[in-house]
Amino acid sequence: MLRATRVGTQALLFFLLNLVLPIGILPVLSYPSTVKPIPQDWSASDLVEQGRAFYTKGQFNQAATTWEQAAQAYESQGDILHQAMALSYLSLAYQKLQQWFDAEDAIAFSLNLLETGADLRDSPDYQQIQAQALNTLGSLELALGQPDTALEAWQLATEIYQQLKDDIGITGTLINQAQAMEALGLYRRTCKTLLQALKLDNNCDLSNQERFETVLQTFQQTPDPQIKILGLRSLGNTLRLLGDLNHSQQVLKASLKVAQPPLEKRETLLSLGDTERSWYNHYKQLYTRTNLITEQKKVKQQVIAQVDHAIKYYQESLQESSKLSASTSLDIEPKLQRLSLLIDYHNWLENLNHEYNNDNQVPNIQDVKSKINDQVKELLNSEITKLPASRTAIYAQINFVESLISYDLKSNNHQDNLQRSSFILQ
Repeated sequence: MLRATRVGTQALLFFLLNLVLPIGILPVLSYPSTVKPIPQDWSASDLVEQGRAFYTKGQFNQAATTWEQAAQAYESQGDILHQAMALSYLSLAYQKLQQWFDAEDAIAFSLNLLETGADLRDSPDYQQIQAQALNTLGSLELALGQPDTALEAWQLATEIYQQLKDDIGITGTLINQAQAMEALGLYRRTCKTLLQALKLDNNCDLSNQERFETVLQTFQQTPDPQIKILGLRSLGNTLRLLGDLNHSQQVLKASLKVAQPPLEKRETLLSLGDTERSWYNHYKQLYTRTNLITEQKKVKQQVIAQVDHAIKYYQESLQESSKLSASTSLDIEPKLQRLSLLIDYHNWLENLNHEYNNDNQVPNIQDVKSKINDQVKELLNSEITKLPASRTAIYAQINFVESLISYDLKSNNHQDNLQRSSFILQ
């Protein structure tokens, strides 16, 4: 755990800032002339609140424009501290728009203002805004595939909130830490951190139903809705990764009952789709281990049913994405998950057809092929090749290529699919 001493804080801030900017280059953020003029009767704080409202509704372009206006307004007033706050919010909006360079510039400028601004530390709001900026940096680093750096930023933010005795801030940043740990593959530690966030015994063995229900109820009773949604989803994801699919499913369905904006609902539905896919993998393995014909038929129907369940949740996730201003880029993950599942399912069905000719309990494989081909065409003709440059985009394109290659091994379109793969990776 990092110590939040003044020297330690300054050292880590300098280290984190250098990860965003080349050494020796101070951040420069110019406000484009295309930004709409600020309404004369609106204060900078009004603009910040308006930006929050846009952001909550998934209107990220409007949020970015409004927070940029707020940063301008604070700059014109000489209020460097709150300019840094507005820039931190601006980075969040750019992250949702996947405008990664703009997001990096905004948070780097924010952190630089906080680190170099004269007498800012005398303000009672300084630590609160500093913690918010570190939170934003953590989310950016995680999105860019740097969970270790994200974890360091969130650890420092947690310690600042502890100094402030801000319970909501502590809980939120611990849940954020858990997301970074999950990305690092530290699933047990993720679970323990989530339980720590809610001040629960950090024993992650939830096989006892009474204990599981106690943990679930504690998360459900969290007063802050954002922490409740994120906490439940993180717990559900962690339980899936630990192999507890039944409880993962229960937690994620409980999360879905909490009123949430489209962006959060999209993520929860995507997580539910992933848990259903894990059930699909479970039943596939069970089918391989089952020798009795009658039992195999039952398990086979479970495999087929789980594919339908997972695709249903991926489709619902896409429907939520369509409500957002950044829907094109947000569509990618559920589309890729759906495609890779269908390709895996197609390959499994082909193996079944080799084993059992004319089995009328096996779905028509041509129907599955048709769905795969339609989805491949849709992705190739739209957003997969046009994503903004980032690690997220690279991972998405690699996922797509791996899916095509897997399908290629079981199909007759070898040359066509290989050409598709090479086109994407150019």
